[in-house]
Amino acid sequence: MRKLLSNKQLFNLHIIAKETPNPLFMKFVTQGQTVIRAGSYEFTRKEQTVVSPLARQIFEVPNVTRVFFGLNYISVAVEDESMWAEKEL
Repeated sequence: MRKLLSNKQLFNLHIIAKETPNPLFMKFVTQGQTVIRAGSYEFTRKEQTVVSPLARQIFEVPNVTRVFFGLNYISVAVEDESMWAEKEL
């Protein structure tokens, strides 16, 4: 299993929120730091988040349906695109 960064390691990240072509997703890009050391990791259910406290916390946000970790970003999907207008970024 890939080693994911802990919440403590992610605490000092500078993150920029970016829209994606898919309106259900928002991409959160780090500036010069990595989220995962290699490859990628996808969580489609809260039950899969036992390896990542950060992914588990993201799933606590109402209506989150997917969390994806890339090398320098986190992509989050919600049930309805209008929900992004309700979130403070």
